[in-house]
Amino acid sequence: MKNQLNSEDQFLNELFQQSATTPKGSLKEEIMRSIEARPAFEYEPVISKKAWRVIYSVFLSTIGYLLFAYKGEGGKPYFDLDIPTLDFSALSEWSTKMTNAFNGFSLQLPEVSSILVASLGVILLTGVAFVVSYKNKVMHNLH
Repeated sequence: MKNQLNSEDQFLNELFQQSATTPKGSLKEEIMRSIEARPAFEYEPVISKKAWRVIYSVFLSTIGYLLFAYKGEGGKPYFDLDIPTLDFSALSEWSTKMTNAFNGFSLQLPEVSSILVASLGVILLTGVAFVVSYKNKVMHNLH
C-alpha cells in the first residue's frame, strides 16, 4: 500500500506517525507549518493585448484602404464617398497679406486629398483606441 502513495501522502503519513509518538502541541499546527505554498495558476492568453492592437490596426488600415483608395476595374473606388475638402481660401487671403507684410516670403498651402483625410482619420481612431486601452490598463494596475 505504501508503494501506491505519492510523495505528499507519504509525507503526511510520516507526520501523523511522528505526532502519535511525540505529543508536542497541535497536530494541525505541525502540519500547517510543514506544508509549502504552491504558486497559483496564472492564465496567459495565447494572443497578447499588444498583438491584438497590431491586428486591429492592420485590419482598420486595410478596410480604410479598400474603402477609400483601392480602385476596381472601372477605375473608381468601391466606396465613393464625397469627403469634403478643406477650404483654405481664407488662409490664402491671410497668406497674401503676410507675404506682402514680409516682402517676398511666400506661403503656399497644399491641397489635402480625401485619401489623406481618410487615412489620418483611421490613424486617429487607432490612436484613440490605444490611449483608452492604455489608460484602462494603468488604472487597473493602480487598484
